[in-house]
Amino acid sequence: MKNIGKWVKNRLWILRAVIASNISAVVDFVASYIAFLFLPFVISSLFSGDYNAAISAAIGAICGGITNFTINLKWTFTDANGSKKAMMIKFFLIWLGSLLLNSGGTELAYQYLSSVFDKSPILEDESPYAIARLGVSFIVSVGWNLPLQKYFVFR
Repeated sequence: MKNIGKWVKNRLWILRAVIASNISAVVDFVASYIAFLFLPFVISSLFSGDYNAAISAAIGAICGGITNFTINLKWTFTDANGSKKAMMIKFFLIWLGSLLLNSGGTELAYQYLSSVFDKSPILEDESPYAIARLGVSFIVSVGWNLPLQKYFVFR
């Protein structure tokens, strides 16, 4: 019975990480979607070109990253050893990679999906962005963030 409790405890971090990731993803997605809707009014006077998808993804990633670090530090990886400053620096490095992957991936996927869905009378103009943002976010979360946070940042 003692071994079962230890086995469960050793895997509980995965459930906590998924919950933390989902909360952070909601914060990220809501912030990026709001930015995507309102940035054209701000950006058109500052930049030439259409960078709304990438900048919106970056804004969302900043909000989601702060949320994720806080939840992971306080709740997900409670057994983490080391200074908070070192964890914050490591997290920042992983987050920066995540930001680049999410922003660049979202922009590429958005441009592709926009050209594919441009002919669709059913989908709204924002649909390709939402699909691109969710798909890229999931891939980066599972393939980049989770393993690096577990084995590099909060070990």
